[in-house]
Amino acid sequence: MRQYSGFRGDSLNSQALKKDADGLCSLSHVALCLFEEICNLASNCLCSCSAGSATPGGVENDAVMVYVWGSNSSHQLAEGTLEKILQPKLAQGFSDAQMIEAGQYCTFSVSADGSVKACGKGSYGRLGLGDSNNQSMPKKLALEPPRNMCKVSSSKGSDGHTLAVTGEGEVFSWGDGDYGKLGHGNSATQKYPKIIQGPLLGKVVVCVSAGYRHSAAVTNDGELYTWGEGDFGRLGHSDSHSRNVPTLVKDISGVGQAACGSSHTMAVAQDGRMVWSFGGGDNGKLGHGDTNRVYRPKVIEALHGFIIRKVCAGSQSSLALTSAGQVFAWGCGSCLGCGSSETTSLRPRFIEELSVTKIIDISCGDSHCLALSHENEVYAWGNNAMGQCGQGHTSTPVTKPKKVIGLEGVSIQRITFSATCININLT
Repeated sequence: MRQYSGFRGDSLNSQALKKDADGLCSLSHVALCLFEEICNLASNCLCSCSAGSATPGGVENDAVMVYVWGSNSSHQLAEGTLEKILQPKLAQGFSDAQMIEAGQYCTFSVSADGSVKACGKGSYGRLGLGDSNNQSMPKKLALEPPRNMCKVSSSKGSDGHTLAVTGEGEVFSWGDGDYGKLGHGNSATQKYPKIIQGPLLGKVVVCVSAGYRHSAAVTNDGELYTWGEGDFGRLGHSDSHSRNVPTLVKDISGVGQAACGSSHTMAVAQDGRMVWSFGGGDNGKLGHGDTNRVYRPKVIEALHGFIIRKVCAGSQSSLALTSAGQVFAWGCGSCLGCGSSETTSLRPRFIEELSVTKIIDISCGDSHCLALSHENEVYAWGNNAMGQCGQGHTSTPVTKPKKVIGLEGVSIQRITFSATCININLT
């Protein structure tokens, strides 16, 4: 059984075949283009949530094991202790999970029947359980009207809010409502999951992302909607105004994925051949070669010619994964994976340490990152103050990608985290 993550390309590689004076192509260049296209065709849709999925994320009901490590200060690891876990540990509390999402001090799991469970910090109703109490073990959310969920996205910062997509493409939200980031037309806290109506009513949403103070949703026809705090231009509507209902980003179409960071947003075309970013540009995290704010979607030119399978947005950095298994990073800090926590990169920069393998998935928290290779090896780098890099210690930061210890022989299918790191093994 395999968990897919990536965009599928339906046309030839955008890298033009270079010809010599006789109109012939070099074998090496042809091979490069063919390899890129084969990798692209072998991929599937990045947003694994789709209308009518039989099980969450297209995952069959197989045996699942979840490994956890990092901060457990609010019982978000469901391990019955508040102590940090410094290296991967098999978690019994998520034994029926088909999908895991780690938010700020909280964790959500989606079961094969589409039900959602939550544990961790309960302030602002972030768990969706109807109160603000902490929850030490996963507890099932009550959905009204009942729905089968297939995907959850939880904020990695701020006061915590969460978005969830049903198999029919509807979106629910709950948690802190400041700045209108829940999309219900107000700023009220929502302690139970509530369906988002308004402009999303009747739309089929295939991908959602919960940022620090804003949210995004992508529909099956390639529309991007954003809402929440508009400061720095993070909503992409050509201004800094906040929106309390989902609002169509009019400047782009054909979007397949969106990722919300602290004050910026990224979007990827359905075929993976174009990446846009907008919002706060401090430390170069937009990838445009400067630190300027961008109020409407702007193409990241440095990624032209690559087919992008996935992007991730952190606090002060961004990541991109190509169909050939390369990882690029930009912004500042140890998330660049270049050996220094003081480095800033204004444009996408190839992470050399990961060139020894092909990466098939990436995930980005507030200030640390994970990458999964095709050989089932998990690499981590960035802030490690809570042991979130899985190295068995809390020395910080980890400035170059290092293999997470204790996962030898485990078949990892998905990686996700915030201050907490979680891996799922499907057998």
